[in-house]
This record gives sequence, structure tokens and C-alpha cells, in this order.
Amino acid sequence: MNASSLTSSENLSGRQAQLIIENAIDYAIVGLDLDGAITSWNVGAERIMGWSASDAIGRSVDLFFTLEDIENRISEAEMSAAVRHGRGVDERWHLRQDGSRFWANGEMMPLRSGSGDLEGYVKILRDRTEQHYTAVALSESEDRYRALSDSIDEGFCLIEVRCDDAAKPIDYRFLEVNPAFERQTGLIDAPGNWMRDLAPNHEQHWFDMYARIALTGQSKRFTLPAEALNGRWYEVFAYRVGDPADRLVAILFSDITERRVTESRLKASEEHQRGLNASLRSSEANLRLLLNSISEGFYAVDNDGLTTTCNAAFLQMMGFDNAQDVIGRRLHDVIHHSHVDGSPYPEGECPIYVAARDGRPAHVLEELFFPINREPLWVEYRATPIIQDGKLRGAICTFENITERRQRAFQQAAVEARRAALLLLGDTLRNMDDPAAMAAAAAEVVGQTLGVSAAGFGRIDASDQTLVIERDWKITPKYVIAGEHPMRNYGSYIDDLLENRTVAISDVRTDARTSPFAMAFENAGVSALLNAPVVERNRLTAIFCVVSHFARDWTTDEIDFVQQAAERTRVAIERRRVELELQTLAGSLQEQVEERTQERDRVWQVSRDLLGVADAQGIWISVNPAWSYTLGWPPEAFVGKTSEWLEHPDDRARTREEVGRLAEGHTTLFFENRFRTKDGGFRNLAWSAVPTGGLLYCVARDITEQKERDAALVAAEEQLRQSQKVEAVGQLTGGVAHDFNNLLTVIRGSVDLLRRPNLSDERRERYIAAISDTADRATKLTSQLLAFARRQALKAEVFDVSASVAGISDMLVTLTGSRVVIEMDVPPGQFLIKADRSQFDTALVNMAVNARDAMKGEGTLAIGVHEVNGIPAARSHPAVPGRFVALSLRDTGSGIAPEQLDRIFEPFYTTKGVGHGTGLGLSQVFGFAKQSSGEVIVSSVVGEGATFTLYLPKAASEERELIRPAGEGGTPLAAGACILVVEDNSEVGSFATQALSELGYTTKLAIDAASALVELSKGEFDLVFSDVVMPGMSGIELRDEILRRFPDIPVVLTSGYSSVLAEQDETGFELLQKPYSLDELAKALAKAAATHSHN
Repeated sequence: MNASSLTSSENLSGRQAQLIIENAIDYAIVGLDLDGAITSWNVGAERIMGWSASDAIGRSVDLFFTLEDIENRISEAEMSAAVRHGRGVDERWHLRQDGSRFWANGEMMPLRSGSGDLEGYVKILRDRTEQHYTAVALSESEDRYRALSDSIDEGFCLIEVRCDDAAKPIDYRFLEVNPAFERQTGLIDAPGNWMRDLAPNHEQHWFDMYARIALTGQSKRFTLPAEALNGRWYEVFAYRVGDPADRLVAILFSDITERRVTESRLKASEEHQRGLNASLRSSEANLRLLLNSISEGFYAVDNDGLTTTCNAAFLQMMGFDNAQDVIGRRLHDVIHHSHVDGSPYPEGECPIYVAARDGRPAHVLEELFFPINREPLWVEYRATPIIQDGKLRGAICTFENITERRQRAFQQAAVEARRAALLLLGDTLRNMDDPAAMAAAAAEVVGQTLGVSAAGFGRIDASDQTLVIERDWKITPKYVIAGEHPMRNYGSYIDDLLENRTVAISDVRTDARTSPFAMAFENAGVSALLNAPVVERNRLTAIFCVVSHFARDWTTDEIDFVQQAAERTRVAIERRRVELELQTLAGSLQEQVEERTQERDRVWQVSRDLLGVADAQGIWISVNPAWSYTLGWPPEAFVGKTSEWLEHPDDRARTREEVGRLAEGHTTLFFENRFRTKDGGFRNLAWSAVPTGGLLYCVARDITEQKERDAALVAAEEQLRQSQKVEAVGQLTGGVAHDFNNLLTVIRGSVDLLRRPNLSDERRERYIAAISDTADRATKLTSQLLAFARRQALKAEVFDVSASVAGISDMLVTLTGSRVVIEMDVPPGQFLIKADRSQFDTALVNMAVNARDAMKGEGTLAIGVHEVNGIPAARSHPAVPGRFVALSLRDTGSGIAPEQLDRIFEPFYTTKGVGHGTGLGLSQVFGFAKQSSGEVIVSSVVGEGATFTLYLPKAASEERELIRPAGEGGTPLAAGACILVVEDNSEVGSFATQALSELGYTTKLAIDAASALVELSKGEFDLVFSDVVMPGMSGIELRDEILRRFPDIPVVLTSGYSSVLAEQDETGFELLQKPYSLDELAKALAKAAATHSHN
């Protein structure tokens, strides 16, 4: 309270204060002496109770107490309480002069002298009869409503109380709740959950109360607050049910929060009044405190209507800063200038000014006051004339802000109306059959309840988003919403509906979703809309539409009401539709059953598959005619027994095991066995079966002929493969014989010519050269054959493909001729592979020569090298992942016909003319690729050319070996060194010793490994030169034994072919391929000796 708010009161004289008290007609203020005799009686006491001051003064205070209170000596009790506690509270019935009763609340307070001596009492009363009747009516209304809500809306729950060992309550769990429970508590999905999980801050007194009821069995009706449930107050009746050990408590409750708020405010107001009444016994300062502490607004005017005083509540409610803005002013045109309907309110008709001018009191239940720069207030006020010495001196106005109370009343009425509307909707739809009529009825209930322009329930096709309302409800024919409405023509809010969000638009002109389409709404007479979506299986199927022809703010309760109406309409229509469908279905069900039974019987009779039903032990209950047709036995031979007597002995155990699996509930998808026929044979049967309802339903198909056909096909394929093998061997043998006979012809002819006498040296050298060339060609021919067969011993090393290609590019130019243009796409880089370098070069040359021949010596040959991440699928082989180097040669020749692509790698297969190639070039490429863990793939278009791509595994750079020149860092074999020759073929052994002698070495021949080891033990030899393929211990095994026993002696092996060598990527020793020349022999010996010396 600030100083300015006291300005008016501080200037009051004692006489003015006395006048205000005497004229405070809403309060009866009675003074008493120590014996309870009345000593003073104000105008309020005369107005409320009827006795004048002269009639009352001197009489006992029991004058206005009821007979029963007099008998109970209530007045004495109040005076005693006033002395002991400073006041005695009074809220009871009292008597008027005419004998009628009135309900009053007030206080009895002691009056003491300045020294503190008790001099008497003052009793302050206020007539609260009307409020009391209102409270009683409210209580009776709540009782009636509670009786109704016991079956409809009163909350109910059944809980289980949990206590510790000391019977101290811990928690309680909800076992059952009714529909009103969630609405009154706000708790969702309560059944099965504990209260402390749902509301951790729930007050302990709830747990104590329910535990006491559960433990003692005493029912209890009480009222408690629940701050954890949004501060609600509940009136509760709880009682124990069932076995006491279960600690189950049934609870009936009502949310009385609003009533408590009203009572609390009333009580607070009365507390203020009691405080003000107490202050009246004291000084002028207490009076000022009284005026500024009451919650009701208070101000006084003189006979001219000028304001003489006011309290703080008046200033606050009317928007004035301080009392100086009020005192001396006529306030009617400021705060009371208009009627409720907005019409002017003449000052002469104002009850406050009439009371001040004519002395007529007034009690106005509802009227508007207009605060400064604020919304108008609904007030209830009293205007009371001020009488001094029998003269009218002005008037007092006390008023109360009833805006919130009025709004609650309207809101409660609206809630009740909507609740009644939902009940009416359910009753209406329950007795209807036509979905369109049901939708129209729902629209009418909702439209009338909300007071809107039109309403309708329509189906929507989510694909084209068109809303169809068959029948609507409208307040006048002007507002029609029935028909088809493409929703996109009215804005984007259809997107919200598709997401199951209710759309509430207060003004279609300002909402961003509809403003671009305001003209369409204006043409339809729509300014505001409320659309509730209806969703079935996550799909928008219907919309409940509510529209208003003026802008309107939709409340949360209205939105919730439309949503509930939409859902109830959907459920009712869907339930009726299902009922009609069930009726239709029931009408045709018998007919369908008969048809399907006949159909099943026909299938059973005509099926060629064996159909049967057996019990869990495999005993046949029924079989179809196909059993007799297939097996030859009559139907009765199968029924009543298992099929063990039919099963092949070798299948019996498997069949019993499968029947056991079926009995355990496993389905048989495929099972094969054999059943004996009546003529003694067996039929192969393929079974599928399923266990259902303790029975086995089985189907078997006779696959005897199919298995015989499969066996015949396998035999035919095996014969074909054998024939192809014979043909391939014949072709290979013929090719080898043809080429070697050609070579032998040259050698034989040259030898015969060399035997002729008188042969010149020039001709002798020519024949010797022819023999040497022919031997080289034979060597090359065997090398190519071994390469194709992947039986060639490879000398794997790590080298760079791009460098190797560049190294033989000049030779490729010479081989292909000047009319073939070679285009190289070989980027610099480390394209490292691990393979036999010479075989790689040979493969490149063979592919280049093949390309040259395909272009008939003229065209373009493109050679490229690149890295790839895998080999594509080819020739029925799957793709191979990994890092590979691809060497590709693309020519512009005639191409390869599709039927020839699968044969081009066969040995001796060629499309060239006689004498043009051996047909082994591409075979060498194929064999080299396979033996090197790679692949060669050909793609071709006839008339455009072909592309050969050789894929070889990429090697890591750290695998690259540094190749040291022969003899580098070591000591070569000295002239005259002794060499042990190991060779089982005497002719080859003789040639080898003679060749070594020609090279300046001494030799000794051993015919096998055993004799060679004996010779080596003598310690005479510097090197061993051994064949690989020998009887007994092989050359490789001999080499290993020499390394173990004589590690200082180097070994050189020689072979025309060895399967062991062919299967090894690296030999780890010097190998000389047969046939060899003296020069190749000398180099191999020197390299072996030098390498061994270095190691």
C-alpha cells in the first residue's frame, strides 16, 4: 500500500469515520458491555436485522441469536473466545425482528482501553443469506450430479497398495479405471502402472490415506489436493475390497477444483471482511487499513456526485494510479458510461448517483464498469445512501469483479451443452441405418451446438483429394457446403489433414494456408473453418467440416468437441456398415460352404496325386481314389493302418522319422520314398504334408517315370561327354602328328642330304641350319602344347607390363607389317605382375599375329594396358574380384562369328588356310593365362573387329625382385671342372657328356639318383647336371638330398616335361628345358655355379 492510496483516508476526521461506519449498511456493527448488553447499534445492524438503535440498545446480545444457540450459550462462548484468542468466529443462522432467519458470518472481538483493560465487545456481522443459499444449492447440485456421474462421468479406479515390512506406504498401482478417470486426472494408460511412475511428485498424504484404508478396512470420504495433477482438488470416497491381504482399495472421486477455487475466494473475502471488522474497534488508522485491505472495490460520492474517497481495490480494478486522480471527480462518464448493449448510460439513471441524490439504495447483479485503458469488467455492486443526522450526505458503492465467475458459468454451460450433444449424437446414430442420413444427423447436432453457419461430414478420396459431402446442415439455405470439393482449390491446409492434424482457421483471409484462396471462401460464404480429420489405417478417409460466415476464434474445447463428434460418427457409420456386410455375408455363407465342399470333393475324386489324411501316429483315416489307381490296392486296404507295409525296406526308417517330425508340428515340403504296388513293383513318391488340428494332411506325386527319364538323360550326357573326349583326343593327336611329321620330314631329308658325297660346305651349313631351325620349331610346338595344357614349368618373376610391352614394340611393328598401324595406350606407371616374362611376351606376340591375320595385313591394332578391379564373368565362369592388370589388343579385322568364339582357344583349331599357322598361338595365350591365375576374354562384332583382353593378377611393389646378371657377385665354373651327369636315357646321357666335354669339362655318367649319391660321396665333383624324370628318386628329390648332404655342390636340372615342375610357380634352382643347345647349356652351368658361389 502506498501513501497516495491512503490520501483520502488520511484526511478523514473522526466524525467522518464515524459517519462511514454508521452508514456501512452491508455490515451490522454492534457494541456490547462486559455482560453482553447492547451498547451501540449502527445503520447496517438496523437494515440487516430490523430493530432500530433505540429498540436494541440495552437489551442482551441474545436478541438476534436463535433459540437453540441461546440454549447452547453460543454468545457467551464467542465472548470467551474473543478474550482468549482475540476473536470469536461466527457463521450461523440469526434472527430478524420479524422472526425470520438470515445466515451471517462475522466475528466477536474484545474492546480494550488504552491500558489494555477489557471494557466490552464489538460484534460485526454481514448478511450472507443469498451466498449461503447459493452454496447450498451448489452442494445439492453437486450431490445430484455425483449421483448421475456414478454411472457416467465420476472417476473410478481400483488400486493395489504396496507397503514395506513396517506397514509404511510405498506406492500404489492402478488395476482398473473407468473412462472418466483419464479425463479427471490427466493420467494416460494408468492400468498396470504405479502412481510414483506416473506422477513422481504426488503428495505423501494420498499414499498414507489409501494405506490406512487398506490396512484398517475403514472406508473414508475426504477432500484433498493433488498438486502433481495440475493442482486439482478431489472429493474422494475410498473403501477396501476383497481379501485384506491383497490391500485393494476401490476409489470413487470427483474433480472439485473449480468449486474449491470459488470457496477459497469466498473464504478469503470473508477473511478480509473479518479483518476489516476487527480493525473497526480501533482507531482511524485501522479504518483506513480496513478500506484498503478488502478485495471489493469501494468508493463514496457526495450529493453532487463528486468522489470523496476510495480504496486501493477500486484504484487497481479501475486502472487509476492513485487516489488523487479520483477525489473530487465525477466518474460516471469515465467508468460507467455505457449499458451492456453499448447504448449510452445517462448519469441521471445511474443507481449510484440516484442513491446519493434521492437516497434510494440499489443492488445490481450484473453490469459493466469500464477501467482506464483496459477491457470492461463485469461487476456486482451495491449503492447505499449515506445518512447523517437524518440528512442525505451522499452514497457508498461497493462492487465485486465477477468477470471470471461469469465466464466460468458460461463455460460450464457450454461444457454441459457439448456433453449433452455427444450423448444425443450417440443416441441418434444408434437407431439409424443410412450412412448419408447418419452423417447429416451428426452435422446437425454439431452445427446447432456450436452455433455455426454450416456443418457436414464427408468422405475424401486420398488419391485425388476431393471431399464429397452428400448432405449438410446449415443455419440458413444461404450457407451450403454439400457437394464435391477438390481440397487443393481451397489452400494448402489439406496437407495438415493428411498428416492427421485438425485444422482450425479463425480467418481465412489472414491464414497463410488459405489467404491466396480467400475469394473461393468468400464465394462460399466462409470466413472461418474447423476441419477434423478421420483416419483409418493411417489413411485420411473423411473430414468433419464446420464453417462460420464471420471470423471466429475456435476454443480448445470446441476443437476437442468436433474431434470427438467426428470419431463417434466414423465409428457409428463403420459399425453400421460392418453390421450390414455381416448380414449379407451370413445370408450367403451357407451357400458358399456348400459350393466349396462340392469343389473340394471334386478335387479329391479327380486328382491324380495321392491325397490322404492321417492321425499323429501316421494311421490313415481317408485316402482318395488315386491311391488305388497308382498302387493297385482297393481303398479299404489303406485306411486304419500306417503305410509301413507298403514302404520299401530301405525307406522305412526314414519315413517313420518324417512322420514323427510332422507329429511335432513341422511341415514337410519335400520327402521322397518308395511304395510297393500290388503287382510287386515299387513306385517313387514325392511327399508334402502339413500338420493341422492333430491331423496330417498329405499329398504325394508319382515321380517314377520322371526319375527314369532323369536317369536316361544322365546316361546320355555321359555318353556324349565320352564321345567328345574321344573326338578331342583324336583332333589333338592328329594335329600333333601332322605338325611333328612335317618337322621330322625336314630333319630326315636334311640328314639324308648331309650323307651325300661331294657336298659343298655351303650346302652342308644350309642343311645343318635347317635341322637346327626345325628343332627350334619343334621346341616351340611342344612349349605351346604344354602352355595350353597348363603343364609348362613357368619361371615367375615380378615385372612391369608397360615396360615389357614397350620393350617388344619394335618387334611387333616388324611382325605386323607396315600396313598395320599400331596405337599404343600404355601410360607410365607401375603395372606390376608376377608371371613368366618370356611366356608373357610370347602371348603378346601370338595375339598381335592373330590380329594381323584377321585384318589381312592391313588395319589398326590398338594395344592398351590398364588396371581393373576384377575379371568379368566369361565362358560360364563367375566374375573374379581383385586387382588385375589388363592387356588388351583391339583390331579392325573381320571379327569372329559367335559360333566360333567358344573354339578359338582349342589346339590346332584355325580358320586360316592350309600352311598359315599351327592353330596353337591362341592356345598358348589361354594356357599361360590360366596357369598364371588369370583369364583371357574375347569380344567381337562380325565385320568390325575383335578385342582380346589378357587379365593377370597385379603384384605389390614390395614383391619386385632385383634381378642380378648371371654370375654377378659369384665365381663361374672353371674350365676342367668335374661334372656328374645323371640321366637314365643312355643316348641323352651320351650326348650330354660329349657336349660337356666339348665345353672343356670332365664328366662322369650315373644312370639313376642312387648311383649318383654313391659317386658324390667320393668328393670328386664340382657340379651335378641331372634329368628330372627318372625311375625311383626324381631329379628334384635328388637335388633336395644333395642340398642336405652336399650343400657346396650346385645342381642344374634338365627336363622335357615334369608334372611336378608344371605345378610349381617357382623352382628355386636352375632349370634347362629340353631340347637345349650347347650355348644354353654353358650359360645354365655358369649361372648355377655363380649363383651358388654368391649364396
